Amino acid sequence: MKNIFLILIFVSSFTYAGSDFGTWGTSCDDNGFILSLKEDSSPFVVSDNQIVVSIHSRRINHKVIDVFFDDTLDLGIGGMGFNWGDVDKTKKIAELTYSENNKWLMKWFGFWDAKKKTRFWVKEPDFIQTYAKNNVITLIKCEEQ
Repeated sequence: MKNIFLILIFVSSFTYAGSDFGTWGTSCDDNGFILSLKEDSSPFVVSDNQIVVSIHSRRINHKVIDVFFDDTLDLGIGGMGFNWGDVDKTKKIAELTYSENNKWLMKWFGFWDAKKKTRFWVKEPDFIQTYAKNNVITLIKCEEQ
């Protein structure tokens, strides 16, 4: 009986660990900001018609998930002005912190230019201008599409 209990705890911890990955948004319809958290690459619209990138997420602990830039997927005129080859892929571009009531708070840092030693596109993203309060966006879990 003790072994079964330990197995159940072990399995449930892995189930909980992956439950925070998936689709999160300010609302779960077409009117809100949507973010797909995955350990492998997924597309992310930073600014409509300007910057679409691929990202991946890494769980730091049960209350923190970091988001990292992988590559560009589509760039408009505004996005083409940056040297994307200089972006450090090891520096997080966003951090999500568990709040309460199954909500996460997302803080956007922008992209780290390794040559210039500075971040760019910090305040310009559409989701920051539209949804951020004190540079933080509250996200709720959405059903998988």
